[in-house]
Amino acid sequence: MSVRAREIATYTRATQAFSSVGGYITASYELSGNAQPEQIAAARLNSAMFPALGVEPILGHVFTPQEDDAHQPVAVISYALWTSRWHRDPRVLGTTIVLDRKPYSVIGVMPRGFEFPLQLGRLDQAQLWIPLSLSPDELSEQHSGFWGYHMIARLKDGVSLRQAAQDADRVAHLIMAGFPASMSAIHMQGDVTPLRETVVADVRPVLQTLFLAVAIVLLIACVNVSSLLLLRAIRQRREYAVRIAIGASSSQIIRESLMAGLLLSMAGGLLGLGFATIAIRTALGLMPDSMPRIDSISINPMVAAFALVVAVVAGVFCSLAPAFATLRINLIESLKEGRIGNASHTWLRSTLVVAEVAIALVLLTLSGGFLRSLQKMQAIDPGFRADRALIAAYQLPLAQYPTAASVGIFNREVVEQLSSKPGVIAVAISNATAASDASPQSAFTVEGVSADRWKLKFAAFNSVGTTSALWASLCSRAAASPCTTIPKGHSW
Repeated sequence: MSVRAREIATYTRATQAFSSVGGYITASYELSGNAQPEQIAAARLNSAMFPALGVEPILGHVFTPQEDDAHQPVAVISYALWTSRWHRDPRVLGTTIVLDRKPYSVIGVMPRGFEFPLQLGRLDQAQLWIPLSLSPDELSEQHSGFWGYHMIARLKDGVSLRQAAQDADRVAHLIMAGFPASMSAIHMQGDVTPLRETVVADVRPVLQTLFLAVAIVLLIACVNVSSLLLLRAIRQRREYAVRIAIGASSSQIIRESLMAGLLLSMAGGLLGLGFATIAIRTALGLMPDSMPRIDSISINPMVAAFALVVAVVAGVFCSLAPAFATLRINLIESLKEGRIGNASHTWLRSTLVVAEVAIALVLLTLSGGFLRSLQKMQAIDPGFRADRALIAAYQLPLAQYPTAASVGIFNREVVEQLSSKPGVIAVAISNATAASDASPQSAFTVEGVSADRWKLKFAAFNSVGTTSALWASLCSRAAASPCTTIPKGHSW
């Protein structure tokens, strides 16, 4: 859940349903010290976060409450960073790195598959973690409008989600009781959601859609194989009749048909798993190393077992039609030469063909709908021109740029020097790129309008510095869009 900095300690102290309550906020630092400096994604965590996540480092240790409270400059690094910068050297513990021109000591290395916080859709996942160590400014009233901190807690044994939500809601009401009058419109409510649900919530609809498409393709394949097996059974009808006439039972014929279908389906399932393994290894070689959780992409044993179970079920399904055909054998007619099929078998074959065509049409219709939706999404005008526009990011070290004035001077120099480069039409500075999800949010109320305590509104905002030339180039794409000329250097 999203909270202010001061609420982390309150929830940690007042809640009773959790064994550990961790707080964190994402961050970005300039990393230097033992190699080429680079901008690196990171996170600030309090000491309870690692116990809440239930993970231990493979080297060293995570920071303690004493190190967090004392603002100790220590850091825990990721397996990927340990590999890229230190080549998995176990002597990395105690090494000094420089974050925003401030020295930190490496005290631990996390396991290979550990990524937190996992930001879906982004390649720059956090590669190091430092103590949260909230400053007096972050805990002050001036910072009370920022709700960018997050919390993760581990349930105590025997505590249900409902009980945890009630406990968190109780603490939320205690916090609201201490709000000043200016924050009377804000309502907090305990929101307890399993971490797995939070991580997969955005991708679940896509995965469900893909699963449905695969199921439809599998159903088409099953109907097609059933038709082939049925035709084979009809052609062998005279053979079956002879075998039954000399003493073979119908159950033996049916078992033979089922075994044939199971052999085909199991062979197809094993072959599919083999192709999937090859495809995954090939894809991993083509994917960038910065892809989130790329090391964990593999065929899960439970998924492989599920695929084999589906193969068995598909084999039984494919064998139903030929098994049904053997049960309807007429010995006298079947022993006559030149009689390949009868009306009942023709009806069954026609039914399978119609079913296959109908399922294929459903899949074709769904595919057409998705392609049409994709085409419409790509045709949406974002309201600005992205062609021939380049972006770059930088972060100034606080030690050298401690005031807003010094930061402003640096930004103006960047704009002036880049603007003088050949081929550059205009330069602008913003705290987030257009159409990105990195914009901060802030609660707001409208002056003169009565606020609803239960429906506080939040809005994302960007700090933008632009020039009239750039503003004109961004807005020239859509004449119907209302564009206002902004004076050079003006921020809004």
